[in-house]
Amino acid sequence: MRISRRLVVLLCLVLVGSLVLSLPGRAGQAGPDPQYRFQLNRFTQVFDLIILASAQQVSFRQLIDGAISGMLEVLEDPAAQHFTPEAHQRHIEQMEGVFGGIGISLTMEDGAPVVLQVFPGTPAERAGIMPRDLILEADGRGLIGLGLDAIVTLIRGEAGTAITLRISRPGVDEPFTRQLLREIIRVRSVESRLLEAGVGYLRITGFQAGTAAEARQALQALRDQGIRGLILDLRDNGGGLLDQAVETASLFLPQGPVVRIRGRAGISQFRHGHGAGFDLPLVVLVNGRTASAAEIVAGAIQDYRAGLLVGTRTFGKATVQSIFQLLDGGALKLTTANYFTPIGRAIHGQGLQPDEVVPEAERAGLLPEAAILLQYRRTLTRGIVGLDVLSLQERLNQLGLAGGEEDGVLGEATERAVREFQRSAGLPVTGAVDAATVDALNRARMPHPEPAVVRDTQLERGVAIIRGQLR
Repeated sequence: MRISRRLVVLLCLVLVGSLVLSLPGRAGQAGPDPQYRFQLNRFTQVFDLIILASAQQVSFRQLIDGAISGMLEVLEDPAAQHFTPEAHQRHIEQMEGVFGGIGISLTMEDGAPVVLQVFPGTPAERAGIMPRDLILEADGRGLIGLGLDAIVTLIRGEAGTAITLRISRPGVDEPFTRQLLREIIRVRSVESRLLEAGVGYLRITGFQAGTAAEARQALQALRDQGIRGLILDLRDNGGGLLDQAVETASLFLPQGPVVRIRGRAGISQFRHGHGAGFDLPLVVLVNGRTASAAEIVAGAIQDYRAGLLVGTRTFGKATVQSIFQLLDGGALKLTTANYFTPIGRAIHGQGLQPDEVVPEAERAGLLPEAAILLQYRRTLTRGIVGLDVLSLQERLNQLGLAGGEEDGVLGEATERAVREFQRSAGLPVTGAVDAATVDALNRARMPHPEPAVVRDTQLERGVAIIRGQLR
């Protein structure tokens, strides 16, 4: 065993040496920067010592994964992420919106997979699977205690193959089984309908592969119905693919720049659209969860005065992430640029101010089935910024814990609310939102029932604006 370990370490040293020799030198130097060689040699020395001398045995992969995590922490880039090969494949499927499966999304609660959402028109919906169902087994294999990636891999599969699930449902005494036939699941990111005479409604939930084509088809179908004005709903749209956002924005803009991108060197580049303009009254609905690629679309429409933004200030995530394939099939996601609106307005950390502010309808509380459920992706600590922090704040406020302003920044008030919740739930009081805290937050019950009817005041105002422009 020791000989094989030494061989692997030797191979690691050779590989790292080859990487050092291929690294670029400083300006005016013929060879690589000596600091690269020195620091990488330090790393391989520590790697060697741990493998050969530590009393605690760990695998090579564990050490490398730990080193990658440490490097990403140093970046202080909240969007940076290391994907395992399995997680990378799931990310690709999510961006493409097409995969073989049964049509559900899952979250983890107390080590068990719970159904978060059932997609319409899928095997899961036809089998009567419901949100909050707990999936105990898949084809006889217990799922309790497995990681989310492993569970998703077991449930997804080739279209046409069968899977049997054993399910526990709140309020039902005994678990029951359902047999389903997997099929190709296509998650649609565009919805459209006619609201009233002359007013069309187009909702985009995210920018994945094919979103722009879907939006173009839906828009043409609405035009064929004789619309005279349009509501474009970008609320709760967390972003997605940059090229799809640019192409979608082109449906509403004249030919010209859609977004300004500034990279590491500080040089600005433009992504141009090739549209012909939009000849109908347009209202864009936005809220505090409109982010990233969705802000590109909304910001460009606002810059060109092609439509009015109605709702609340957007989230303010204006960074571009690039994904780099790794040798093992995994990937690394890094922030590589910042973007600005076509006329150069900054969005990051500020968001877009609507042309007309219309608060969202207040909700006194939610039933457990409708509660905001959190998905554990990373441990959240003070100072972290992101949509997952925003969801945390909304959940804490639902529970009456005063999670602070819902701004996506984990500050003092949010950390205090987390500590209060951890104390009441019997968890270690750290203020850090780890997997156990997420599980407990998802299990907690709301203090008030959900209102029977909630008016969509933002949509109502958007329709009124278009109606006024048509007079």
